[in-house]
Amino acid sequence: MSSLAVRRIRLSSKQAPAIVGGLLAASWLVVLLTHHDQLQSTIFGIDTGALIAAVALSATLTYRGSGVVNFSVAAMAMYSSFIFYDLWQNGSLFFPPPIPSIQLVHVRYVAGSPIPPLPVWPVFAITIAICGVMGLLIHLLVFRPLRKAPPLAKVVASIGLYLVLFSIITVRFPGSSVLNFPSTLLPAGNWTFGTIIVPENQGMLVLAVIGVAAVLWAVFKFTRFGIATRAAAENERGALILGYNPDRLAAINWVLSMMLAGAFGILFATIQTTIDSLQMTLLIVPALAAALCGRFRSFPVVVLTALAFGGSQGWIQSLSTTSWAPSFFGYAGFSTVIPFAVIVIVLFLRGERLPSRGSDAALRMPKAVVPRRPVIGLVTCLIVLCVAAFLFEPAWRIALEVSACAAVMCASLTVLTGFMGQISLMQMTLGGISALVLSKFCDAHGIPFPFAAIIAAGAATVVGLVAAIPALRIRGVNLAVVTLAAAVVIESFVYNLPAFAAGFTPGSGINIAAPTLLGLTFGPESPYSKVLGHPPGALPDPWFAVFCGIVLVLVLLSVLWIRRSRLGRRMLAVRSNERAAAAAGVSVPLTKLTAFAISAFIAGLGGALFGYLSSGVNTQTLSSTGSLVLIAVAYLGGISMLEGAPISGLLFQAGIFAVFLSNILHISPEYAVYVAGIGLIFASINNQEGIAGSFRDTAALMRRRRQERVRVQASLPSAGGSA
Repeated sequence: MSSLAVRRIRLSSKQAPAIVGGLLAASWLVVLLTHHDQLQSTIFGIDTGALIAAVALSATLTYRGSGVVNFSVAAMAMYSSFIFYDLWQNGSLFFPPPIPSIQLVHVRYVAGSPIPPLPVWPVFAITIAICGVMGLLIHLLVFRPLRKAPPLAKVVASIGLYLVLFSIITVRFPGSSVLNFPSTLLPAGNWTFGTIIVPENQGMLVLAVIGVAAVLWAVFKFTRFGIATRAAAENERGALILGYNPDRLAAINWVLSMMLAGAFGILFATIQTTIDSLQMTLLIVPALAAALCGRFRSFPVVVLTALAFGGSQGWIQSLSTTSWAPSFFGYAGFSTVIPFAVIVIVLFLRGERLPSRGSDAALRMPKAVVPRRPVIGLVTCLIVLCVAAFLFEPAWRIALEVSACAAVMCASLTVLTGFMGQISLMQMTLGGISALVLSKFCDAHGIPFPFAAIIAAGAATVVGLVAAIPALRIRGVNLAVVTLAAAVVIESFVYNLPAFAAGFTPGSGINIAAPTLLGLTFGPESPYSKVLGHPPGALPDPWFAVFCGIVLVLVLLSVLWIRRSRLGRRMLAVRSNERAAAAAGVSVPLTKLTAFAISAFIAGLGGALFGYLSSGVNTQTLSSTGSLVLIAVAYLGGISMLEGAPISGLLFQAGIFAVFLSNILHISPEYAVYVAGIGLIFASINNQEGIAGSFRDTAALMRRRRQERVRVQASLPSAGGSA
């Protein structure tokens, strides 16, 4: 066979996913054109597709400019819509805490209703300018210092930015994550094409995002700026030699990205008129799926894929009413399965080739150091926790139990991310699966403790192994995208399956019986005898905190054993260099699957503890957002160190730190997530080994100084000898 034929075969194999995707898209269009009712339902979702496309274009810009897969870009779209709303309706401009809001103009009232103090389009322009300034500051203060950082640091920094933007909204608009926007920016009429009706504002939004994509394509294809950005993306050193400044190019792309996300976030808000801050930020999942389909390069493919994602929501809803469609088509959240499936297929087929960037990065992961005298430290930790459980007031005792449960969840990230180097953003949702199985299966069949908790953790292990299949070919940022998408699917779809959803609504929980062993019941609501001055039956039960502490210590001892074992050494070898580990005889796929299984089992145990603590399934904590908060506090506490898990548990939302803010400093507990996000950004830039690493370095420095003083004193002549 000639070399030309071989080259053609290789080319066709690379283009196979695109060819298959094109055929599927063409088939879908044929179906829509022959079924007008389905086409009409699809059109009603194109405004969501337009916003997904804008977010995907923004993510593509930040990646091409600075090599950052920005998980916070959808949060920026949400944030800009709130800025626009507050400035237009209230005449005030809010800033991140603790900076107070600035009242620019006074609001007039007629018959009790506010009159917008400023014209709408100047407010729109001011908001977009603010987004541009924020994009520049984010680049200069956050991602410019991380230019040579490992991918994990960039991922957690963008997650920290996500948490900061989201928590600012929850702090500035307490109790109101949903806003009602007046629809006055785009016309509210209809375009009629035969029997098909297209809302004018939605059609204009789609045309706008297509126009932006066309402009970006032309800029990156023909202009000096676009060519320079492409050159820097391929080889930063080569771009410097040619006279291009990669840092300046990255700054411009960050400004354009944030302005683009902000503009379409506002336009989408005024079309929908009602915006849920959480649901809007979770659009990052289909946006990243669209960006991955376009290889973070092709703007037209990104937009077309995003519009297909938006239209598929209405299409699936229309199919659910047909007699032949499966019943799960009508379940809430099923539309989130499509972007997840696309992400898995694209990444699994293309592997590490997507995405890739020629950056001069120094890949260094945090050190996984075994602490000095770990058993003594763990026993001391357990004793302190047991004493505190009986001495604390009820609010502090609940926070202590939350921190202990969260510490178990953080230990799962110590194994997977700290030892193995695999980024998972679905640990809390794995805990939710465990709690659901514990409630709906184990309790229903009368399975006693501890077998019920073990079975529930085993169910989480199975789900974790299924999600780990893409990890056989990908890692790093790509794996973070997959696990975040899986977390959103579990939260939006699995939680709402009839087998699980019956008997509870999101946020309320399902009843879970208290754990009982040898005739002793030690759930959080179980009465107990008088101990240390507490009256009999005082709640919550301190013995549940003791139980959580014992589970935590056992889990940490297991993690310590893994770190010291041959398995732990294999994990560290794979984390350092997969090819070198394979050359040394390490089975990389088996090591990855083992790490995922152990991590998912530990996360399942933590989810079972949260289920016992809440006497049900708290879907607000065991969610995708909870998973992001978990990796934030785990990284801040020290994700690769054994002592980092207990420290991280103290920082978790509703834990000890949150109660300290509320009861001692009289600050809203919602600031706990805000502080965790800022701390995560700071740690990713200046201290990738977290608080535990700082303690270790400080202790090592004190030991060296003490040894130096002893050495100096030993070298000095004695008083008698000098005389």
